[in-house]
Amino acid sequence: MHCHVEFWIPGEPGQLEARQIAEDMLDQVCGDFNDAHFDYGTVGGRWTGEHDGYKPYKDPANTRPCTHCGTTGVRTDTWRWAAGEGEKKSKQRGARIVGYRRGKVVMQGGIRCNACHGTGKEVLGTYNPHNGDVMPQSRIYRKLEAQHLIYVPKRCRKARVHGDGIKVLETLKELGLTGGTLVTGDCHY
Repeated sequence: MHCHVEFWIPGEPGQLEARQIAEDMLDQVCGDFNDAHFDYGTVGGRWTGEHDGYKPYKDPANTRPCTHCGTTGVRTDTWRWAAGEGEKKSKQRGARIVGYRRGKVVMQGGIRCNACHGTGKEVLGTYNPHNGDVMPQSRIYRKLEAQHLIYVPKRCRKARVHGDGIKVLETLKELGLTGGTLVTGDCHY
């Protein structure tokens, strides 16, 4: 199961340095050792854009021509399933594109592509890095919530995982962590 985590880093390092520090913290809380909290994780991931409202699935940099329908928006190679029976009913062949209306494919036969939702462009499985995933604590909006906060306490070298469904700014205040940078992450457990 994936969960949204926020990494707290003291000070305001640059984008690349903050990402590297977050990756180092991931190494401490993920893995096969006995006290690991997560299996694996990444900076950004499914929660990229949480700080600034960025929608990665709408960014052309995160799409490619659909490999399932050949950019037509129509699947001609899929099976239709009989409703409730769980058996293959008939193979759809011979779908024809008869035109376009308001940027969408108008077809006869076949079914709309389930990979690109008829757009001809599918979203990549992993998103490109987004600068908004690294943000000074002072610019984070009040209602930001995450499953966990990962931070390194003062006078300690090992990252700690805190919380289970937290309001990020309230939790940072309770822990006495101020003047830092937050990095969005995606962890699997």
